[in-house]
Amino acid sequence: MDLYFLRHGKAEKTGLVGGTDEERPLTGRGRSEIRSIAGWILSQGCIFDYIATSPLIRAYETAAIVAEVYPDSDGPVVWEELSPGMEFDRLLYRIREQGYVTSLLLVGHEPSLSTWISMIISGAVDGRIVLKKGGVAKIVNFIPAPEPYGDLVWLLSPSLMQKIS
Repeated sequence: MDLYFLRHGKAEKTGLVGGTDEERPLTGRGRSEIRSIAGWILSQGCIFDYIATSPLIRAYETAAIVAEVYPDSDGPVVWEELSPGMEFDRLLYRIREQGYVTSLLLVGHEPSLSTWISMIISGAVDGRIVLKKGGVAKIVNFIPAPEPYGDLVWLLSPSLMQKIS
């Protein structure tokens, strides 16, 4: 399976009046940047069978923008397992439930995404990986075994994607 991680785009510093952190939407710049990122990913020949997202507004909006570029994919589908601080084992279980999927995009938050990438490629949580807002990682040959593994092909920031497009 090809497994992609996408950190949500830039979000407002505060939610609506009286709102919570979970309700913070993307900024206009964040939406525009995610549209460009989704286009870049498509230009690289990447295909998503399924798009899963954290329930937080900024992540869901990010996933919805990507889904517009990938209308043949299933999603975005909210997975509680992509909420900030969720357990890695719960996420692995959820991925295993998607047995037919050959390419999966997960949209979420830091530091969880970087920790999960580190766990997959090294078996440890301290890989010192940082996924910038709007950053994307691609792991190939991902196996969601009890001790998962896969090969990191790329991990890119939005500014680097812009430079190499």
